Amino acid sequence: PGLQGDAMMRWLRRRPGEKGFTLIEMVVSLAVTAFIGLGVSVAIAQITTQTATNTNYTAASQEAASAVHWIGQDIQMAQSVSGSAGFPEVNGLVMSWTWWDNSDRTVTYSLQNGVLTRSYDDGYSTYNTVVARDVSNDPHLTYCT
Repeated sequence: PGLQGDAMMRWLRRRPGEKGFTLIEMVVSLAVTAFIGLGVSVAIAQITTQTATNTNYTAASQEAASAVHWIGQDIQMAQSVSGSAGFPEVNGLVMSWTWWDNSDRTVTYSLQNGVLTRSYDDGYSTYNTVVARDVSNDPHLTYCT
């Protein structure tokens, strides 16, 4: 076992002429401090990287949920859907229906420069809404097959 009680105190006492620390003691303490500092900095870097990754994943999930919400609602209302075969590479996704007052409603989804836009025409005005950003139709960047 290690030193205990009086033995520890005797070991810590210095001779009357000795003052301060030896060079070896200083080098060892500096090495231990540097090793601890390195471990702390690596841990902080990993936490920061993981936090950024989680933030990006959460934002992408919210964007996808928003797109599914809007498209799902419009599909439920739609009486006709066109453009689904080539969407988003070829053209926009267009859904239309007749409202209770016999007015025609049209929703068009388009993807330009990574922004999915919903354009709603109620026969009187057109309303444009950004549904999702940073959308890619590159199959290598998605998990969809």
